[in-house]
Amino acid sequence: HLWAGAPCFFAGLHVCAASPSSFTVEYSLGANPMIHDLVDETVEAKDGMIAIPEKPGLGFTISERFLEAHAQRN
Repeated sequence: HLWAGAPCFFAGLHVCAASPSSFTVEYSLGANPMIHDLVDETVEAKDGMIAIPEKPGLGFTISERFLEAHAQRN
């Protein structure tokens, strides 16, 4: 169950990939900007599978455009 936002989702994907007892990931396909818009990468389920990112770290890049749009300035 990985709905807490993109960093948690990507970390959870890696935990699931490393765990021999993991076989199901619950993933929101609905409107969740903290998962779908916060990062530049697009996560897609294809044939019931989600590819594990291969980029450095957890495999995502924070969207500067998203941060700028939601920044609070004093």
